[in-house]
Parts: sequence; C-alpha cells; structure tokens
Amino acid sequence: MTAVTSTRPVGVDELKRAYRAVQAGTFRRGHHPNVRSPRWSPTGPVLAVVGACSGSGASTLALALGTAAETARVVECSTPTAAGLTAAATAELGRDPGGWVRGTRDAVLIERPADTLGGPHEVPHPCPSGDPTLVVVDVAWELGTVLAGHGWLTDLLEGPGPVVVTAPATVPGLRRLDAALAMLEHAHPVVALMGPRRRALPRPVTSALTALCRTHVLTGRVVHVPADTRLRTRGVDSTPLPPALLRAATELLTLTDLTRRDHTS
Repeated sequence: MTAVTSTRPVGVDELKRAYRAVQAGTFRRGHHPNVRSPRWSPTGPVLAVVGACSGSGASTLALALGTAAETARVVECSTPTAAGLTAAATAELGRDPGGWVRGTRDAVLIERPADTLGGPHEVPHPCPSGDPTLVVVDVAWELGTVLAGHGWLTDLLEGPGPVVVTAPATVPGLRRLDAALAMLEHAHPVVALMGPRRRALPRPVTSALTALCRTHVLTGRVVHVPADTRLRTRGVDSTPLPPALLRAATELLTLTDLTRRDHTS
C-alpha cells in the first residue's frame, strides 16, 4: 500500500514570492543570491524609464527623452526578441566587447543587449564613458521582477531616481500605474500618460485618474503624451519622431529636475 503524504496548503503570497524568485533567477543552477553584482557607476545623470505595463510606450518615450536632451545615450535593456528600438538608429556601429549592439541617431547613442537574456539580472553593465552625457535607461522588464531581483537595474530602481513611469490612459492601465507608483514612491516618479489630453478622456478614466492623483499626490507630475497613428502602426524607425511627442518629452525632462538630484548614490 502506498503511503499518502499530506502537504500544507500554499498561500497566494507565497506563490507570488516563488514566482518572482523564478523570474529573478533565484532558482537557477549556479545562482548565488547573496553575491551582489558590481555596482554601475555612471559619470553623468541617469533617467530610468519604466512601463507600468507592457505596450505602454516606454521604449519610444526613452528615445524621445534622449532626442529632446539633444545629446544622450539611450540604453534599452530588453532581451533582443522584445526590443523596441532595433530599427531606430540611422547608423549601426555593431557589437562592442561589453555585449551591447550600438547605433547612432543624430547625437543620440542607442545601445541594446546583443544576446538573449533570461531576466533583468543578466543585462550587462552599460559601457563606461568619460563624459557627463545623460543616460536614459529603458528598463524594459516587469517592475516587480526587477525590484525582487538583483543587479544594476535593481540598484538603479531602488535609488532616489529620477524615474519616469509610462502607462496607457485606460482604467486597467491606471490600475497597473497605481501598483507601480506604490513600488517607486521613494523615487518621486513622474508619470507619462499615453493617450489624449485629460479633457478628452472618457469619464471612467478621468475618475480613476483623479483618484490616483489624490492617492499618490501627483499634482504637477503627470504629462499627457499624445498617441501617434504612424508610431502605433509602424513602430519606431529611423524617421524623425513626432513633434508632439518631443514636446511631451521636453516637459518630462523639466519635471525630473535632473540638475538638482543625486544620480550616482
């Protein structure tokens, strides 16, 4: 007769922690959770861009922020199969020794990982540079997974900011934004809301946005980024970005207050 071994019930919170640990690579063979990777020490200001949910335009906005800054590095951290800026460069520079594929677009340097990644902890460190150029980091991974893991991206998002969080102007998008803002409260994030201006939003979205602004004290920290039909259908390529998108990016750069904040601590 086969003995039956009873097991204790597993709670939802425990399942969530296990899922995040798997996503972060904690259960991978050879992983050493207590070994911290070397810290990334940029020489200039760093602006992180995080999508509250997938498809919220974070990569496109990261490029717009770099373009609005005139001279910048845009570091897209996604695995190659999920990259959004593969066609954004006007000149390709090839792969560098650090594991990045590099390209230029006017005065913007675009970098993206060359190899397939299993999680945010596998994103290589950005190559050091000796100048104080703005680095716009498109985090490109689910926020909870990054914060539950380790590596330079985790260190970046655990720091004082600045951070721009993107979200679509929909009720589900605002729910995801609510969760993201709660996790990034320490960084005093600025919000890029992708969609029409507030006066043109449907009433349920306006109500949800009003409640969200009250909960997270977002007065003066929300920029409405207009949707663009061409970008929505064709994605980012080597053609110029829409002027309305660049104006929104310039407004976001002003709100992040890059000149007054400590970006290397």
